[in-house]
Amino acid sequence: MDTNSRNWRWVRKTQLLIASALFLLQDSLVNSAETSSVHIVYMGDKIYQNPQTTKMYPHKMLSSLLGSKEVAKNSILYSYKHGFSGFAARLTKYQAEEIAKFPGVVSVIPNGIHKLHTTRSCDFMGKL
Repeated sequence: MDTNSRNWRWVRKTQLLIASALFLLQDSLVNSAETSSVHIVYMGDKIYQNPQTTKMYPHKMLSSLLGSKEVAKNSILYSYKHGFSGFAARLTKYQAEEIAKFPGVVSVIPNGIHKLHTTRSCDFMGKL
């Protein structure tokens, strides 16, 4: 076997290896890039009187789910601390299903924008 033939095979094997690695990387990025949307995590009646404590509990929950305090901090959009306990966070469908299993979580509701049906209730219901 001459040197050119060996070099050509080595180059070809290297190209195939790189192409395979890129394909696997692309596949994993597509699968892990599930879109997130805002979910309301409802935890029932107001649990704590102290707003700081109310804020800390969701951070702990999300940190354990998402694996980092920084990611949890960036995920939380709002903490409900007056009237009921809960928070709004950016979650994937899978994460929303998982956090719904946590103790203390009553329900997880995807946030949505609702279109008004009317701005004139009397006209809508018929003159009273």
